[in-house]
Amino acid sequence: MATWYRTGTVALTNGSPAVTGTGTAFVANVKIGDAFNAPDGRVYEIAGVISDTQLTLQSNYLGSTASNQNYAIQPTRAVTVQLVTDVQSLISAYADVKNKAGAGKFQSGTAALPGIAFEVDQDLGFYRAAANKLGIAASAGVELNAPITGTAVTQSATDTTAGRLLTPGYMGLGKSVNLGGADSLLSRNLAPGFYSYIANQIPDSPENLSYFHSLIVTREEGTGRTGYFAWRLASDKPIFWAGVDDGTTLKWVRLDPERGSNSNGEYVRFADGTQICWTDSFGSVGTNIADGSVFKSTALTWTFPASFLGSVPLFVKGVANANVRWVGDAVVNSASASFVQFAATSSGTAVSMRAFAIGRCY
Repeated sequence: MATWYRTGTVALTNGSPAVTGTGTAFVANVKIGDAFNAPDGRVYEIAGVISDTQLTLQSNYLGSTASNQNYAIQPTRAVTVQLVTDVQSLISAYADVKNKAGAGKFQSGTAALPGIAFEVDQDLGFYRAAANKLGIAASAGVELNAPITGTAVTQSATDTTAGRLLTPGYMGLGKSVNLGGADSLLSRNLAPGFYSYIANQIPDSPENLSYFHSLIVTREEGTGRTGYFAWRLASDKPIFWAGVDDGTTLKWVRLDPERGSNSNGEYVRFADGTQICWTDSFGSVGTNIADGSVFKSTALTWTFPASFLGSVPLFVKGVANANVRWVGDAVVNSASASFVQFAATSSGTAVSMRAFAIGRCY
């Protein structure tokens, strides 16, 4: 109470410390220690505030018994003392608030009881998960309504930094990632993902042609070996390759049969490395060189339309395009075979040959 209180009237009894009020509100307006100016002209100290209508004086009332009397209650220094006491108690109670939360410092908290929480949802908030690590306590999930930026997300299409969120489109997820540049696939140490590149710009591509290749990269856990699956769309069909690197070299295997032709004939290569070459016609010679009781031709050399692996193919066969002639064993290397025609009689008629060879291309 900051001003004197005079509301209502009081009744007092001589020789009694009791004060009974009518129309009073003592609880909100009177403090112990306040001065009670009584109807008898004396001042008494208030010893107790019992209710809105009852007070107790420190000493008995000395005046005459009376009711419906005017009075006045005067605030004293006790109010200030009590205020100081209350303020000191408040300061003491909230010292942690001032020095911690008030200074922007919070308790570590836990996932079940976060250090920074909400009044109506006290298991939702933030807590210190570990040194320099913020934890989010949100059993129903976290809703973000803005893009995540900075080093929390991947910084490039091939960024593999641990703990970063993958940006849509990076590693080829959501859009094509063109590798570009002239570095080898092996030296790029590509993370598993989806990529594209131009074949003749990459030194260890499966072919040296200016086609776009699509590329899938996988990595075998524990061995460090990287697997590759590449393809391009040719005019009539897709062409596929599989590759694997051991950290030193990148080896490719074509998965679909590779078929080709040139002036030397035709060839087909299979995924297991088998290669077959053939020609319907090459060379043209007569058989007019005596060789014992028969006659032979000069040697005819067939250059294979595609070279074989190793020194010689596994099997080579030549046939003269005339029923009256036969062909001897070929002299063979990895790039060509030489044949000689034989006949029972001498003939200057030039006859061509057909031939095929089977071997390996890798």
